Amino acid sequence: MIKWFLEGVAEAQLITYPRRWGKSINLSMLEYFFGLELDENGVELPEEMKRNHLLFTGGEIDLR
Repeated sequence: MIKWFLEGVAEAQLITYPRRWGKSINLSMLEYFFGLELDENGVELPEEMKRNHLLFTGGEIDLR
């Protein structure tokens, strides 16, 4: 889905599917993929402090 969004030529994407077909989860995936992780001062976190980095290197994360 990320590839589809990146290769799309449209200025806007319209996603219409019936209820419970994963619209919200896919939009959340895009948010995490393209989003920046910021600290409380609005400064981007260093790579070693980001959730995905911690998750895949064996660090501990708080999912709340």
